[in-house]
Amino acid sequence: MNIRYIATICLSLAFVLLSVNQLIAGWNFMFSNKHYQNQINVNAFLVDKKMAYESLISGKLYQKTNKELPVSDLNIVLQLKNIGDLSSWGVVVVDINNRTSYKININGLPANMTDNLYYVVPISGLIFDKSDMDKLPIIKTSWEKLYAQ
Repeated sequence: MNIRYIATICLSLAFVLLSVNQLIAGWNFMFSNKHYQNQINVNAFLVDKKMAYESLISGKLYQKTNKELPVSDLNIVLQLKNIGDLSSWGVVVVDINNRTSYKININGLPANMTDNLYYVVPISGLIFDKSDMDKLPIIKTSWEKLYAQ
């Protein structure tokens, strides 16, 4: 094979891959809709493994204090419900105690949901101040990216 032939094929493949990536980015941009976040109920909880499992069965969640949480086997349970007329997807950022944040990809929320959808994300390595031990963890959520169609 000729080196020019191989170089032409490689450049053609690179151009095709670049075009596909631009098409996907344009597709998401077309459906970008941060204002739709008002139609999605998002709650986040920091729980142990047992409570995460029980919440999936019962649908009941509550937040324990920092002292009651174990040092290991922690999970973020993200509870989502899309009450709007559009299906949606995106990335939710969960910030814990203004120190650590986690990005969670939300693959798809159907429109007009009647039940909550749960994402359970195992985490480790959280550090709590001794002065905060009797308090609830500060958990904030925000949409980094939100798309609706």
